[in-house]
Order: sequence, then C-alpha cells, then structure tokens
Amino acid sequence: MNPFFAPVLEPIDFAAVNAKAVEEATERVKKEVLELKDAILASPESDKQGRLLLRDDVNFQMGRVLSPLYLLNETHPDASVRDACQKAVQDLFSFMNGMTLDEDLFQALNAFNEQVSAGAVSIDALEQRFLEKEMDYYLKNGFALSAEDRTVLKELDDELSQKELMFAKNISSANPTLVVSEDELDGVPDDVKARYRNEDGGYTLTTHAPCYLPVMKYARSTELRRRFYMLYTNRAYPENNQLLHEILVLRQKRTKLLGHDTYAQYKLDSVMAKTPTTVWGFYEELRDKIQVKAKQDYEALCRFAQADHLPVWDRMFVTNALREAEYQIDEETVKQYFPLTHTLDGLFELATNLYGIKIIDRPDLPVWHADVRAFEVREDDARVALFYLDFFPRENKYSHAACFDIQSGKLLDNGVYATPFSALVCNFTPPSETRPSLLTHREVETLFHEFGHLMHQVLTRARFAQFSGTSVMRDFVEMPSQIMEHWVWQADFLAKLSHHWESGEALPAALIEKMIAGRHLNSGIDAQQQMFYGAIDMTLHDRYNAAAADATPIGDLVKQLQAEYTLFTPVDGSHFEASFGHLMGYAAGYYGYLWSRVYADDMFSRFQQEGIFNPAVGQALRETVLSKGNTREPMDLIQTFLGREPNTDAFLSHLGL
Repeated sequence: MNPFFAPVLEPIDFAAVNAKAVEEATERVKKEVLELKDAILASPESDKQGRLLLRDDVNFQMGRVLSPLYLLNETHPDASVRDACQKAVQDLFSFMNGMTLDEDLFQALNAFNEQVSAGAVSIDALEQRFLEKEMDYYLKNGFALSAEDRTVLKELDDELSQKELMFAKNISSANPTLVVSEDELDGVPDDVKARYRNEDGGYTLTTHAPCYLPVMKYARSTELRRRFYMLYTNRAYPENNQLLHEILVLRQKRTKLLGHDTYAQYKLDSVMAKTPTTVWGFYEELRDKIQVKAKQDYEALCRFAQADHLPVWDRMFVTNALREAEYQIDEETVKQYFPLTHTLDGLFELATNLYGIKIIDRPDLPVWHADVRAFEVREDDARVALFYLDFFPRENKYSHAACFDIQSGKLLDNGVYATPFSALVCNFTPPSETRPSLLTHREVETLFHEFGHLMHQVLTRARFAQFSGTSVMRDFVEMPSQIMEHWVWQADFLAKLSHHWESGEALPAALIEKMIAGRHLNSGIDAQQQMFYGAIDMTLHDRYNAAAADATPIGDLVKQLQAEYTLFTPVDGSHFEASFGHLMGYAAGYYGYLWSRVYADDMFSRFQQEGIFNPAVGQALRETVLSKGNTREPMDLIQTFLGREPNTDAFLSHLGL
C-alpha cells in the first residue's frame, strides 16, 4: 500500500516513503480529485452533497497527500525523496491552480448558489459560510476575468509556485560555515564549542540556530560577531534576491490582472484587517508608544557598553551581559533547568490539565528520521490526534521553527471524525554524550509558541477540512500560539516546569523572580524589530513597484526601512531579506504577529484573573477558539472567550509600557 493512502484514522508509514511512492501518490491523488470533480459536475443543480459538500472532499483528499509531501520536502534526510517531494509539490500546486480556474466547477457552484439564493435549497449557517467562502475564492481568483485572462493567471500562478518553493529551498539548503580559532571563541561555553571542534583544534561554525545564537551571545570578540553576522545575513544571497524580485513582479502582474492596485490590497480584503490602510494605521498607532520604550532599551545598552552607538552584531552580546549584570541572570545557568525531555513533560502536563487530554509517547510509529518522535493525543479512551516532533538541526532541513499540517480534521460522511496529524519542526541543541538537550528560556518560549499552533491544529472539531485547525485568517493564526508563550513567564508554572538535569531541583525562587523582572529588557527593541519585519513585507507588497526601471534595489530598500523602524544602523553588504522566508507564506501578512499578539495578551488576562491552571478557562479556550477553526469570524471567537470587547491594555503592559 502506498504510505500516503493509509486509512484516515491511521498514521502514515513514513519509513516506507521513497521517491517512487511520492511519484505514485502524486498521480493517484490527481486521479481521485478528478473523479470527485466528475461527481460534482454530474450532480443536479440543487444537490447540496454533490454541488457543495464534495468540494471539501477535494480539499481533504488533496491535503492528505500534498501536506505531508510539503513537510518531507523540508525535512526528509534522503535527497532523492526531498527532490521527488519538491517536484510533486510543484506538480500538485499547478494541478490545484487549474482546479481553481476550472470553468465547469465554478459554473456548477454558481448554479447551486443561485438555487440557494432563490430559496429552492435550504442549507445551515456553516454550509452557508462554506458556500460564501468558496464563491468569494473563485471570484477573487479570476472568475471575473475572460477565459483568455484566466489562462494567463494560471501561468502566473504556476510560475509563482515554482519560484516560491525554490526561495524556501534555498534557505533550507544554505548553511555557510566559518572556520575560527580557539582564541576567537573566548567566552563561548565549552559545551557549545565542543560540538563544532575540528580535529586540528580549530572550529567550524554553522549558521544553524544552536550554533549561531550562543556564539553571538557569548563570544567576546566583536570582530568575530561581525563576521558571523555577515555570514548569517547573507544566507541564500544572491540567488534569493533575484528570485524575490521575480516573485514580486509576478505578484504585481497577478494583482493588476485581478483588478487590484497592490498585492496587499488583494490579500487583505479577506482577513481581519481588510485594507492596507488599516495595517499602516495599526503600525502608526503603536509606533510612537513602542519608540519610547525602544529608546530606553537602546540607551541602556549603550550605557552598559560605554558606547555612543551599538552595532547590530553586538546587540545579543551586550543584552546578555546587561541581563547578567542587572538581573543576575546567566542564561547558561538557566538552561541547565530546562532539559528538553522534562520540559516537554511539563508542557504536556499543562495541556492535559487545561484541555482534558492525554498525550502518549508512541515510539512504535514510523517516522522520517531517527530523531523524530511520535505522540498520540487521547480523550475518553479514544484517539483524538497524532503529532510528530522533529527538534534537532541537520543538513538540508527547514532551519527555523514551524508547525506543519499533515492531515486536516474533517467530519466524514460516516459520522467519524478524521484524525488530525501535525508536526513540530524546530532546531534546538541536540543532546551530547555527556548531557541532554538543554533549552534556553527563549527556546522554551519558542517551544510553547509552536505547541500553541499544534493544539490549534489537533484539537479542531470543525466539520469541514477547509475550516479546520489553523486554516483561519492569517492575522488571527498567531493568537493561539502567542497565548501559550505567557505560561513560561508565570512564577508558579516555572517552578513546576524547571528541573535541573543533574540535581533535579527546580529553579530557585529568587532566580525566577529575576527572570520575570527582566522580561521587559529590550521589549521595545524587540517590538520595533517585529514592526521592521512587517514594514518590509507591507512595503514590498503595497508601496513598491518591482517592475519599475528605477525601482530601488530590494536590499537598499530593506536598509532604508531598518533605519526608519529601528535604532540600529543598517550594515552594508548584509542581505537579511534573502533568508526572510515569511515573504513567501506570510506575504502581506507578517503584521499579523503584532496584530494577533494584542488579542493573545488580552485573552491571557482571563487566565490571570481566574487561574493560570484553571481547567474551566482552558476548556473555554478549547471550545470557543481552538476547536472552531474558521467556522466563525475571529472577532466573534475573541469576544465569546473574553465576554467583552478586546483592548490593548494587556499588550502595552507586557511591553513594559
């Protein structure tokens, strides 16, 4: 049996995946989707099952193959499998682009919509929402166009899919190295150095996070930090800068063809913000408030460094030194209390308490790499979901942290709910022969953030795959992940979560108090950095014409924005944008990180008021938000959970304002 076509309640046999299985699955899923298309077209105009509900079967069937292929394209250790997955993903994207622009499918849905509008067919509220979203999608993606223009649109979409995949692949495969001496690594902890030591006594540093971050944080040599920063910010350069330019030109062509002025305008009319003007206004509203705190942060760093200004490559080093001096927080000491395995146990215990689930280790399930672990989520002695954790860096693996959908939840025709499957992909420091994998407090926060996405995916009970899990508006999707970050800043929880890997002791209360007191260190600078990233994204997609002969080179534009939005001087020769992967999946949507945080901070205030371990509040979050997916408008979910209108008070408080 092809591993991608396991029964919907059973896991994929990842150990059986090879290039041939990928190719066979690609052809088979296209055949199955075409059969569903035939069934849709053969159904009577007033047939709800055929004309409307089968369309979600198309989404579900395609997703069952396309989603794991996309994951394996980013994570599989075998190059032949990765190459086959990349080819298959491109093929299936192109195939689905054709389905999106299929005249017969659109006319079939339009005819059914007319039957509903005339009162000839009765559908419930959720089905009406599904119908409206499907109609909007068709109209937004070309069905106001002539057949000739739709052909052009299909060609643009196919080319975009190919280039966007290549942009991401270039980032994953980029791993430039820097060979340095023992003296240059003065200040770097021994356990970090040991991982990168060569036989000749030198060291080969990589740009993977477990190497880059501690070196930038602890290396006393500012010259080494400068060289390493330049290496890191030039990953996938120059190839991705050229690709990004081509992608922006294609997006602009697509936008104009569809009758919009900018790509951001096209993207935003179907999310919470609705317009680019709203996003720019949101930034302007926060900008001055954040600037006040950012200036305080920057001046504190400069005072501590006894300098008039601070190069961007010194930021992490000086921040860490200031944290140690002012709050007596040594991150190397703190991470001894967060061994990965025990931290996971504490996270699972929290999820069990809040959501009434059990999380069970499943070492018997097949995985795509020996480092990957599989888990089962159970409730009332029944399987609710499966998920996988792929936590350590390796060559050609996705280099950031993300939650990947593998199979969406969906209520099947037989009344059974299809099991959601997901994967967390991170890049934490792997265990060594002498110590386990240890997480910095920031990495603990990252773990909780991504686990919030995971819970959103696997606790879904949405009827339609199209609405399940994280298939929500882009500027709402970060709320369930960001709310989870708050627990790692609660004293009671930190005392329970921490566990020294040697002694078994919890973090001392005095150290926890200092960690919480230091929470606002650089909070203004960090918020500015988020605004800077969002400004890059919004500027490129709303205020930039890549096709213009006199267009500012993208790298120069990014440096202009850095000077405008942050207090750090841009560095000539750096090209952060080449590895800014969010410009693909989050195009015209990166602002959603700050936008969602406003709601996440406000919603966590209910836990603070009623108890951070209160299962009643956890169940309320599960039932009113996590389980709903996109079945209701995000603001309805927020107000239902809060019992009031949201506000920015908690957000500003957490910034230290």
